Formats: sequence, structure tokens, C-alpha cells
Amino acid sequence: MGMEGSGLTANDTLIRSFLLGELAEEQRESLEARLFSEDDFYADVLAVQEELADDYVRGDLTAKERSQLQDYFARSPRRQERLEFATALAQAMEQPGVLERTEAKSESWLESFSALLRPGWAYAATAAALVLFVIAGWLLIQNRRLSSGIEQARGERDSLQQRSTADQQFAERKAKELEEQIAALKTEGGQLKTDIDQKEKELENLRRASTNSKPLGDTTLSTFILTPGLTRGNDEPEKLIIPSSAKALRIQLDLEREEKYRGFVAEIRTARGNLVWSHSGLTMHRTNYGQAVAIVVPANVLSNGEYEVTLKGVSGRDFQAVGYYYFITQRR
Repeated sequence: MGMEGSGLTANDTLIRSFLLGELAEEQRESLEARLFSEDDFYADVLAVQEELADDYVRGDLTAKERSQLQDYFARSPRRQERLEFATALAQAMEQPGVLERTEAKSESWLESFSALLRPGWAYAATAAALVLFVIAGWLLIQNRRLSSGIEQARGERDSLQQRSTADQQFAERKAKELEEQIAALKTEGGQLKTDIDQKEKELENLRRASTNSKPLGDTTLSTFILTPGLTRGNDEPEKLIIPSSAKALRIQLDLEREEKYRGFVAEIRTARGNLVWSHSGLTMHRTNYGQAVAIVVPANVLSNGEYEVTLKGVSGRDFQAVGYYYFITQRR
């Protein structure tokens, strides 16, 4: 009897339609996806496939169903072999003498044993045993292939999950690194703003000093001599007493040793490091005690307090510190 009369479940009916090619494309793709993800569903498909093959061999299918099933089995050499084995088994079981049974209840055991040795029965039994042996071997190979395919599919699934987890961890790590870089750049940006503000103040002081550095003519000059470092024998910086009538200060910066620089740059800073005056293009001259560089500083850029003079030698585009001079100004 065909499958329609065997009390099919909804799942079996759906699988039967799938195997006969009666489902729409969307339904077919959905079932094919379940074959790779659900082991129980795959086993159900194999069972319905076996039942269809048996119905085909027994002739319980309609002409349309036989044609559809032939197309389905023709797509796979292994399914084609299964159908051929089932057909061969059915033919072997239909050989004359296979189902033959003696009706004589008084037949002796010797006669029954002799009947087993009849040529027709021996041929059919041998053929059936051979077919069953081949089918059993085929089923064993199919089960091994199926188990191997399932294990391979599971391995690929696990590999994809591991790869997805690794990608997510990498993305989280990169996001954390970028957040740290952004925070560092913000901190660095704040420091850069502070440095820019400081440089702008120094530039303003330089412009003010440049504006006040006019030709002195006959204006009063106060002259001072400074040596590098602090004054010998005294921990206090040199004191420069600036008269109220002084318009400028001429400061001689003595050098500790012979220098070969062609030009010099002098910078004056407060005790806190703020630049108040700077001048380049200075030259060296000789004194009774060695070499020195003289600078003329407008008196109005210096107020009462401590200052540091940095003298740098110019070599191409490089600047090399030559000496540091310290003094305290005091106005009268």
C-alpha cells in the first residue's frame, strides 16, 4: 500500500512532497537548510526516502509519482544504486519457489528437508541472500558516509562560530585601542594649547621689545658686565641697579672659553621662564680678559626681579648654548 494510506504525519507528507519535487523554491531551500542543521530531520528524510523506494518497487506509486521519483534518484548516483538494489531484491523474491510452502501437514521432516534442496528454492535463496548482503554492505557504507558528512558539517559550524568569536574579540580590542588613542590625543591637544598660549605671550613680549628698541642716540646707557653662572664666592646673582634716567642697559656677556661661532642669539627670561626679550645677529668682540658678546636692552622691558640670559651660538640652522647668565634688577 502507498504512503497516502499509511497514516502519514504532517512532517512525513512535507518530506514526501520535497522528495517528489512538488515544493516551491522557498520551501525547498528551507528544508535543505534543515538537512544540515537538524540530525533528526535528516534521519526522517532518509526513512521517507526508503519508503518511497519500496513503493516504487512494489508499483504502489502513480505514473506521475514514479516519474518524479525517478528524476529525484537520477540526480544522485548513490540514490540510483539504492533504487536498483531494491528492484533487484524484489525480483529475486519473486523467483518461482520462493514463497512456495507445502500444504501437506503429514509431510515428514525428511521430505521437508529434501524440499529445501530443490533447485528452484536453492537458486532463489542464494540470489536473495546475495542481494541482502550487497544491500547490507551498501547501507553500512552509506551510514559511514552520512556520519562523516554530519561530523564534517558540525566541524565547519564550530569553526565558523570560533572564527566569529575571534573576529568579535579583535573588533573589541581595536575599539579599546582607538578609545585610548583618542583620549591621549585629547590630552596632548590640551598640552599643545598651553604651549601655544605660552609662545603667543613670548611673541607679544618680543614685539613689545622690538617696538621699544629704537635708536638710542644720546640717551643714557647703563653698562654692566656678567660672567656665566653665579658670581664667584657668592650664591646670589649679580645685582643690576638701574637708574631712573637710564633708557637702555648695555650688558657685556663674558665667554668662559674661546668660541668660533660667527653669530650669536641672546634671550632674557624671567625666573618663571617667560621670555621678555630676544635678539639675534650678535657678534663677538675681544676684551682685555678674553671674548665677550654685548647686548643692549631697553630698560622698560625689565622690572624689579630675577632674570636669566641664555647666549646661543649659531651654526648653520643649529643653535648651541654657550652660557647662562643670572642677574637681579633693581630700579632707583
